[in-house]
Amino acid sequence: MTLLTLLLAALPAAQAQDEAAQVLVPEFTPATVSDISVALVLYDQFLADLGAVGVGALDGEQIRVRSDAMGDSCADNPDCPVTLLEQWSELPLVVVGTVGRSADSLDVKVAFYGPGDPTAINILTETIPPGGEAAFTASVAAQTEELLRLMRLQYPEKAGVVPSSVVAQVDPVTDPVKDPVTDPVKDPVTDPVKDPVTDPVKDPVTDPVKDPVTDPVTDPVTDPQTPGSSSGRSSGRSSSGFRAQSDQVSSNDLATEEQREEQRRKMGISKWAYKRFRASKLSEKAWMRKNRVRSGRVSLEFTSGVANGALDQLLETRAVFRYAPQDANGPYVEEGSYDQQVMVTTADSDAPWRLVLGGGIGIHFNSHVELSIAGGVVQGRQLLYRSWDIHSETHPELTTGYAQTDASGAQVVEEREVWVGLIEPRLRVYPYGLGPVKPYLLAGVNMTLSPSFQMGNQMDSVEDYDEVAWTWGDRAGLTPIGVVGGGGITIDITYNVSVFGEAMYTLHPFADTLSRQTDDEDRPRITDDGETPYIRNFDQIPVWETDSNMIRAVGGVQVRF
Repeated sequence: MTLLTLLLAALPAAQAQDEAAQVLVPEFTPATVSDISVALVLYDQFLADLGAVGVGALDGEQIRVRSDAMGDSCADNPDCPVTLLEQWSELPLVVVGTVGRSADSLDVKVAFYGPGDPTAINILTETIPPGGEAAFTASVAAQTEELLRLMRLQYPEKAGVVPSSVVAQVDPVTDPVKDPVTDPVKDPVTDPVKDPVTDPVKDPVTDPVKDPVTDPVTDPVTDPQTPGSSSGRSSGRSSSGFRAQSDQVSSNDLATEEQREEQRRKMGISKWAYKRFRASKLSEKAWMRKNRVRSGRVSLEFTSGVANGALDQLLETRAVFRYAPQDANGPYVEEGSYDQQVMVTTADSDAPWRLVLGGGIGIHFNSHVELSIAGGVVQGRQLLYRSWDIHSETHPELTTGYAQTDASGAQVVEEREVWVGLIEPRLRVYPYGLGPVKPYLLAGVNMTLSPSFQMGNQMDSVEDYDEVAWTWGDRAGLTPIGVVGGGGITIDITYNVSVFGEAMYTLHPFADTLSRQTDDEDRPRITDDGETPYIRNFDQIPVWETDSNMIRAVGGVQVRF
């Protein structure tokens, strides 16, 4: 059965009855703006099926007489069912539905609520294949009728509401009660009814009917119906139309400039966008969903990509010993060590681009600004060189040794794979905050958390000198701090989910966070007077060049709440 068939079947069945209604049925909530039409069609079919099984229901328009916007989008408000049953104390049951498309099928959720309990009595969740809509609504109507019988036994005092009495109620905004002083009833003597002789009917020649082109009939959308005119439901619903009440907003008719400015700031949009909103005649919620406005929303995101730059950490450490056969601690006395620690670029390695994984949480203050804190990990390496010097003026042949050497005796690096942490407070700015596609700029602060060098505290004896040994202590990792700049583009798949890609450049302007070495005053002293710093062989230690930048390209998914 097609949606058009459902619509045609539902329209004639939605007729007012004077029997007491005992069920509140707010309009079904669409999952996205594009699902509004199918949600309305399914909603009307459900109301028709409730009437077929003898269940009287108050629909969205009737609910709005007392409850305003709760006549629709009730599924978006957890307090809506309880609030409705408090405002409509004569009724024992609320039925709330959500409708969305999934490929060729419909994903439908229907929940039943009773008085005073925010937890649903029962929840029906079903994926409806094409042609199964009528069977589903008939089944839900039957279950509603069965549940209502039980609720009547539990709440016999809730006798229901006569629908016609609800429709007849006067809206205090659109149909205010006339003041007897400022708007007195006309006196039939001083203000008699017009006489058909002295005040005849206008002549169609001298007073012709208005031309529908030059004097068109008032538009029911831009000029809403006057009090007493027929409601939107009496004329039926279009399968492609918006809801009569949710799409037409009294807030578009705010009286003062101050009220309009307050509304604009609350919506978090520019003055230019606010003009578009007022011209649309849509509700705030419907307009913001349609234009993918993110104001006031919290977001979670997950990313992956590649990075290049200052991610590898190198440590050159050299132990120093003094040959002192006469010393009580001799013949080799430990004098300390000399360290040089730097961040080096991945570009010099065999794998210049490294995997980066991350996530973040943020808040969209308005349609243009998002503040977030991101974190993640990126593949890195530790490069370790360990060596020692033995100094003796009487034994100049005792010089340098290495912890790791190749077959020729040359020093080689000890290499380890590690994960490097990243923490970044960031600001994204969206120059154009409307629509599904949004380019943006970003800026922030980066902190790179390099892991410590784990030496294992092993004792390495100097080759050929069993009396010499050294405990290699752990070394803390470097923590470079930098500034981040970049940009990207995001595409909204739905109102709540988007995908994005971005490129970032990180500059580390603080050199002392990129490298560390032993100060001159802390270098080992090996002379008898203990004043002259150890110099010999220091010039043999290479001066490692540090890298001060990092480049990243990542993609991800953002989910908003």
